[in-house]
Amino acid sequence: MVDVDRFKKFNDRHGHDVGDQVLRMVASRLKRVSGGGRGRPRKKPANGRPKKTRARGKLAVTVSIGVAEHSGVNPTAADVLKAADKALYRAKRGGRNRVSV
Repeated sequence: MVDVDRFKKFNDRHGHDVGDQVLRMVASRLKRVSGGGRGRPRKKPANGRPKKTRARGKLAVTVSIGVAEHSGVNPTAADVLKAADKALYRAKRGGRNRVSV
């Protein structure tokens, strides 16, 4: 499960056209993930907060991700989706801009 962090606030502040562009950009980045989508997470900054970047005409966008897989604990597709959704909310409670399993 992938969720754009604070998307409603972003959409309200910058407008729906920019929000649509953000969704297209996130989708294009996700489409490029290969190898089952697994990789090393980047290191967190020392203060535990993601670095805020805002160059001219550019906005920082982050996502939270919940990961689950088919297993004895999650035997059906519905179980996998439910587990991924729970993991997504753990990522959000953990501070957003992160992956949770």
